Amino acid sequence: MYDLIYLESLMGSKAAAQKFIRIIIRDAPQLVADIQKHCEQNQYESLSISAHSLKTQFNYIQSKALAHIALTLETPDTLRNEELNQLISQLSDSVTTLVDQLKLEVK
Repeated sequence: MYDLIYLESLMGSKAAAQKFIRIIIRDAPQLVADIQKHCEQNQYESLSISAHSLKTQFNYIQSKALAHIALTLETPDTLRNEELNQLISQLSDSVTTLVDQLKLEVK
């Protein structure tokens, strides 16, 4: 689901990578909640901005599947409502799992 080797090489140390992981743990669930809220309120530009922020975080930890979902959500106006809701649900479930796993990385 993710690979921290790239992040560690990018950040220059395991300690710096762990700091970034803590940011993901803190921010990703809120960004998903924001995406859900923006979808319900048809605020597609705000949804796109939140999805872009998540995509960047997912790319740093090499979570390609989640980055792809976030990339797709960056253009929500191209999706039918059921596709959009399905992707957001999948993203929410996956981020919950990811955060649980990342918490084990930063003891």
